[in-house]
Amino acid sequence: MKSKLLLFILFLPIVVGCIDKNYDLDELEVKGTILTNLEIPVGNFKEVRLSDMDIDLGTELMDEYGRYHIDLSTDIHGLDFDYGDDLSFEEAELHMVILNTIPLDMDLSVYPIDAEGVPVRDVRITVEAGQKPAISAGSVGAPSTNNIVLRVTCEGSLHMEGIHVLFKGNTGAGHEWETLKGDQGFKMNNVYLKIPKGLKLS
Repeated sequence: MKSKLLLFILFLPIVVGCIDKNYDLDELEVKGTILTNLEIPVGNFKEVRLSDMDIDLGTELMDEYGRYHIDLSTDIHGLDFDYGDDLSFEEAELHMVILNTIPLDMDLSVYPIDAEGVPVRDVRITVEAGQKPAISAGSVGAPSTNNIVLRVTCEGSLHMEGIHVLFKGNTGAGHEWETLKGDQGFKMNNVYLKIPKGLKLS
């Protein structure tokens, strides 16, 4: 049974350069066709900067108090979650630490997409954060650190290549009159997929 579990894990899509979660095969529980206590490392992602987003930084966006109230959006590719039609689960959690150098407090909505950026209809993602706002304002010299969990549910098997992220940003306290710059951005670190109730093999 141990060799079958090892072979199964080796075929799971893991991004090159992934972090080591130090999970042990002995910690996996087998209940019929259910694997529980499974964490799949994904890795660290490249920083997404304001210069990469569809926003005109030259436009006067501040209000009379030196604050921004803007929406930002971007696609993040490279998750490559495609477990085939013989794997299903009740729910999964995508854990990450977001480092933010943008001087905006931001809440976010996340949507699953395929490799072409088209929304995936049968997958739902909700955002859980350990603080409010979900992402606090930061700066290039002092990025904020934000723990985020994306709870993923789907009808049947998981097929998702990336995510579309929509931020609603407002200038954070103490950051009034700070101009948005192209080298400010956010970075997803220590990303891993956790499947609390296990995968069902059909």
